[in-house]
Formats: sequence, structure tokens, C-alpha cells
Amino acid sequence: MSSELKKLYIFFIITLFIFVIAFPYVFFHINNGINYVHVKSLMALKETNHTNVNIYDNKGNIIIMFDDGWKSQFTVGYDYMNKKNMVGSVSIIPQMIDEIDYMNKGDLYTLYYNDWDLLNHTYSHKNLNEINKEAQFYEISRADDWLYKNGFIGSSKTLVYPEGDYNSDTEDILKQLSYASGRSIVEGFNTKNPPNFHEIKVKNVLSTTSVTDICSWIDYAIENNLTLILLFHMLEDNSNGTLMKYRKDDFYKIIDYVDEKRDGLNIINYSDWIQTIK
Repeated sequence: MSSELKKLYIFFIITLFIFVIAFPYVFFHINNGINYVHVKSLMALKETNHTNVNIYDNKGNIIIMFDDGWKSQFTVGYDYMNKKNMVGSVSIIPQMIDEIDYMNKGDLYTLYYNDWDLLNHTYSHKNLNEINKEAQFYEISRADDWLYKNGFIGSSKTLVYPEGDYNSDTEDILKQLSYASGRSIVEGFNTKNPPNFHEIKVKNVLSTTSVTDICSWIDYAIENNLTLILLFHMLEDNSNGTLMKYRKDDFYKIIDYVDEKRDGLNIINYSDWIQTIK
């Protein structure tokens, strides 16, 4: 390489470094855009999202679910589960997509292409109990439109209630929009055919939840032929005083345990389950 080319190369590297330091937000979105274009081109090869899934009546069901679309759900959750040939479900807040610490569209297309579930968590995550019916309709329908316009059409019509709250107005809107179910944060297991599809239960995984407890929930679902929805938020080692972060190593242990119990479990996403029983 000539001295002139070396100087030009060094100048380019220094300029790029200064740009990234001075304008990190712009660089973040440029990078996301490249990722988005690449993955969307892969999506053109896939006509539909979900492949046919066998759900056996003599097995318990487990659904690994993540709320809000945090970045660690992709970099940690998807990355490890994909190695184990497992699918999961993510509830999406469209307003937060492409924001720092959240997934970008490229991440979502990767999930969708690999048979993961992307569900409506309202457009901006407003507590539905604190807004009127018109505002609720806007939050739910706008997120629904966003999912549809971005090609995420293979998932069931399911609303994941922000903070778990909903009311009779919410239920009316779900009927109006022909939604199949609403997922709460009410603690518990689900029977194979839940009595109330507007209050699907979960087992919340908090920073204080032990691996031993979660493994016992999995065993209980297998023994009693139930549907267990394990709900995670962020997968990070530093909790910073929040209950919403779960240690990565403990998450890996849980996924390994699910893998060990495959013979007694249907490892499915949320829409696979709902579409089978509705």
C-alpha cells in the first residue's frame, strides 16, 4: 500500500471514529437500516411465517414469552433458544422499535423468519385502565396496523395488556377487532382450553425467581398436562434494583432444562397454541 493510500485510510478511520462518537444516535439508525434491508430480503424467500407445528394432547405445553421487545431478548434469548431449536413469542411496542436498548426491525424480521411470534402490546404501552375507550381503540388498532403493514401477519390476533390491566372497554374492542385472546400478567397455569380467553395467565419470571422454582413449574405443567407461559422481560446480569431483569446464566439453565424435558413438552409459540384451541 502506498503512503498516500495509507494516509487516506487513516483519515477515513479517524473520521468514522469521530462521527460515531459525535453522532451515536445517527450511526445506530444507519446500522439498523442496513440490518433491516438485509433481513427483509430474506423474508421475500418465505411466503408465510409459521410452519405446521405438531401439538400432542398427551404433553404439557410451554411458551417462552418476552414482553416489550427489549434488545437483550434478541441478543440473549433468541440467540440461545435458536441453538436449541426452540421458538418463542415477543410482545411488541411499535413506538419503541429502533430505539436504543430495544430491538430494531431487522431483529424482528429475523425472529419472524425463524417462526417466532410477534404480538400486539399496544402502540405506546399506555395503561388501558387509565385511558378512555376511544384512546384504547387507537392504541390497539394502530399497533395492529403497524404489525400488518410490516408484514408480521402470521401471528394470532392477541393483545398483551400493558402492565396487565384491561377493562370492559378493552374486551369490547377485542371483539370489535376479532381478536382471539388477551394475555394478562395474572399468575397461574392455563388449562388446555382456558375458560376466559381475555385473561390468559402467565408465570412471571422476576429477578428474584429461582431456577429451582421455574423448573418445578415446568414439571408441574408436564405432570398435569397444562399450558405454562414463562414471561421474561430483560435478560441482563445487572438488575439495577428492578425486578424486570433476569440473569443470563439462569436463563440458559432454564432453557437447558426445557430441552431436557422435550419428551414431555410441546415447545411452542403463543399463536400456535391459540390457533389450535380456538
